[in-house]
Amino acid sequence: MMKKQHVDINRKLAIRRQLLKLLPIPKGRAAYVPFIGDADIAATLYQDFNVWGADLDADRLAIADSRLVNAVLRRHNCDLWPFEHDNPPPFHVGDFDAYGYPYDSFRAFWRNAPKADRVALFFTDGQQAILRGGRFRLPTGEKAEATRKEKGRYANLWWSRHIFPWFRDEMEREGWTIVRTRHYTRLASMLYWGAVVRRSASDGAEPEPVDGFE
Repeated sequence: MMKKQHVDINRKLAIRRQLLKLLPIPKGRAAYVPFIGDADIAATLYQDFNVWGADLDADRLAIADSRLVNAVLRRHNCDLWPFEHDNPPPFHVGDFDAYGYPYDSFRAFWRNAPKADRVALFFTDGQQAILRGGRFRLPTGEKAEATRKEKGRYANLWWSRHIFPWFRDEMEREGWTIVRTRHYTRLASMLYWGAVVRRSASDGAEPEPVDGFE
């Protein structure tokens, strides 16, 4: 039996639609979609993009391929970069809809992929399951452990104290500016979030308000 990929998919789609409006609309836009599964999100939102996707499940890749018009798909570990020997165009989207931890995949993408001057990034983060066992990984990749008293604080402040500051610092270090973010949590165990970023030197315009803690 295939593992169910989406819970509350309409909210996932809504956060993506909101932020995709902030992208330019050139022909040949490219979207990177690891953990693509059956391509539920990609087939709904990225049909006018060139989709470069990956998954370890060959059966789901076949379904994804049948649903997408312009797609290059690889069976690959999505925590690594699947297109080392290809020549993809600059990406306008990176959509990391992982079952649990999306940040290894993001780091591989950010280190290796060509990127447009403005990029929308989306994440499904199951690390708020801290509440179950107390052992988890920070977005930096470091392992961490929370005591019984600390679990709730980590989970409640996961976005504001750990994810958003890490992401802001990463973007600044790499010469990018956050344009806008959106996030929501589900049952204190899942964080869904997205951001639009731009190269800091790409234009002289002031960035739009960042909704880092909405």
